[in-house]
Amino acid sequence: MTAAKILLIMLFAAPALAGQTQDAPEISRSVGVDGGVVIMWPRIIPRAERSSTRTLAASLRGHLRELVEKKLPGRPIDMRPEPERVCPRAGCKAVSVGALIIRDGEGCLVVAMIGRPGKYPLRLVPWVGKMRLKEEWVTFREPPESRVQIIDYAKCSQVMKKLSDRERYVLEAIQTAATPATEGK
Repeated sequence: MTAAKILLIMLFAAPALAGQTQDAPEISRSVGVDGGVVIMWPRIIPRAERSSTRTLAASLRGHLRELVEKKLPGRPIDMRPEPERVCPRAGCKAVSVGALIIRDGEGCLVVAMIGRPGKYPLRLVPWVGKMRLKEEWVTFREPPESRVQIIDYAKCSQVMKKLSDRERYVLEAIQTAATPATEGK
């Protein structure tokens, strides 16, 4: 075997053998556990706003954890680090909970994204800001921002204070996603 072939094997086969993934960094490295919840890092649009929105994203993810603990007490929770914001292609074993933050300067819009275990569509729940949803569901792993029609942003500095205004809808979506699906639905 030539040195070039050995090098190719080391570069391409070794990571797979070691259980490493070749997925983009935004793909969760965990699928959670049956009966659990995976809380994803928020999706931030536009991409250029990621660094200026990091603190808000971390606070929002922490609040999502509080909601999950309130609605599904005792369930295992897997908090995914930045930038893990989507389940792998095969889906998650756990309920997935995340958020979409759309930012324009000092204006922010927040949509909760809740998914059943598996490769089911994600439910979009308007949370902070004024918006219309073109559709309440987004196909598994498709970008959700195309389903959101922005009417007016909230001030980014006020987002955490405004979460309670529509929190009950987010809690309902979490409960629904955690309830086993029945045949035919």
